[in-house]
Amino acid sequence: MEEKKHPLHDLLVPYLDEWAPLFSRWEDLSRELSELQKQRQAEAMCGDRNRKLARIDRRLAELRAEIWPTQPGRRYLWSEGKVFADAWVEFVTHWRRLQQKAAWSVGPAGAPLADEERAAWELLIKGRSANGIEKID
Repeated sequence: MEEKKHPLHDLLVPYLDEWAPLFSRWEDLSRELSELQKQRQAEAMCGDRNRKLARIDRRLAELRAEIWPTQPGRRYLWSEGKVFADAWVEFVTHWRRLQQKAAWSVGPAGAPLADEERAAWELLIKGRSANGIEKID
């Protein structure tokens, strides 16, 4: 298969093993945060339900505190003080597209999967942790 390196490939490959579990945890937490924010908005629209809103707000605060450590600073690419790219999303999307076109496991450059890429591939592409638990949709 012809090599199709993502523009961020050389920047991101050294962090794959470190980022794969962080990315997985971030996805779980961000989904839960999003759902709670929708619930909170629905409750606020229905009138003043202080107790339920307080419970949702407490859980949102807990999730925000828990999600922060999953965000390495180098995850975002900045230009003139603004984030212009989310390195995780760009890289994982690229790798998943390559994998969809391949008949075998491939690394982020489109070549056969290297040993050091296997753990990241299991989480980011195949969607399973070492114990077989589904991690990423």
